[in-house]
Amino acid sequence: MKLSAIILAAGMSTRMGAENKLLLKHKDSTLVNETILQLSNTKGIDEIIIVLGHEADLVRQHIQNKHIKTVENKKYQTGQTSSIQTGVLATRHEATGYMICLGDMPFIQAEDYEALIQFWHQSGNGRIIRPWVNDKPGHPVIFDAAYKDDILSETYVDGCRSVILKHKEKYVKFKSAKQNYLVDIDTPEDQQKLV
Repeated sequence: MKLSAIILAAGMSTRMGAENKLLLKHKDSTLVNETILQLSNTKGIDEIIIVLGHEADLVRQHIQNKHIKTVENKKYQTGQTSSIQTGVLATRHEATGYMICLGDMPFIQAEDYEALIQFWHQSGNGRIIRPWVNDKPGHPVIFDAAYKDDILSETYVDGCRSVILKHKEKYVKFKSAKQNYLVDIDTPEDQQKLV
């Protein structure tokens, strides 16, 4: 099974204000680089693709890992779905799954990604896997490559909700106590969570 990790990093982060939230300081680097670092340290990922859009050149300049593939979503203003589609189109043809990751969730550790991937491996072919913490849906979401055409034809602008509803019998919850799967950075108040 060959898993492609797709990092969504194209949004305008309007709730954060003028500052690009992906470039906020976190640990010894930035929010987006921490996400890339944890994914780079994750076993079971065959390729990492980051989808850029808003301030693409600026974000690209700050990416420290030059080995990951960057693609640009020219339609990023239409919503998250177009970035997912851009990322899926950029994956290798032999990919058997797509892990859709958010670029603003720097607390997810490599071990958290690995636990989700292991669950995906054990769940069998054709599954859609999403972490759930205390009855709340989290991220990332893993789609089997069998849903590639459905993802590419999705018309709902803020994610692949219709794909999940269409194949709800294949949708499996990965139940966890890890809050890391829920915490993102969206507002100036959220910056207090960063270290």
